[in-house]
Amino acid sequence: MTSLQAGYSLNNSCRIALKELEELYQDQNNPMLRQMRRIIQGLDLHITLEQLFMEFAESTGLEEAKQFAVVIEIVRSTGGNMVEILKRTMQHLKYKMDTEEEIRVLLSGKLFEKNIMLSMPFFILLYLRLANPEYVECFYNTILGHLVMSGMIGITVFCFFWSEKIMNIRF
Repeated sequence: MTSLQAGYSLNNSCRIALKELEELYQDQNNPMLRQMRRIIQGLDLHITLEQLFMEFAESTGLEEAKQFAVVIEIVRSTGGNMVEILKRTMQHLKYKMDTEEEIRVLLSGKLFEKNIMLSMPFFILLYLRLANPEYVECFYNTILGHLVMSGMIGITVFCFFWSEKIMNIRF
């Protein structure tokens, strides 16, 4: 983005971005470095940048990369203020990724709470068995006690699967 704002073409901006990424990532096998090298090699072979970014999006499987590739294709084919359009696109994608990250953080806290809530009945039962075995003895010596305990285990298992289904958020 900085290179585009400085007046470089999109092709040259990609070359500069590769140099910056090489300085940023010391590991030469970094996936981002490999993908950027493939893009630069494609540019050297006179493949269009739109096609290279679309291949990048398909190889990574990232929805954001696909959206970025589509925006580049539209901007290059229809013209317009590329710097401003790409700036807004990047802001939109950053906002989307930040929102997804915030949801993941909130969800991880709720997952931790869920695990505690699902394990509490077992810990309470263990505590009662160790502290006062006579208090829970009726659950292990009678048919009604076995039915109640089996029902409670079934409800706990049902709650586990239900909470997994509720918290299964796809981005």
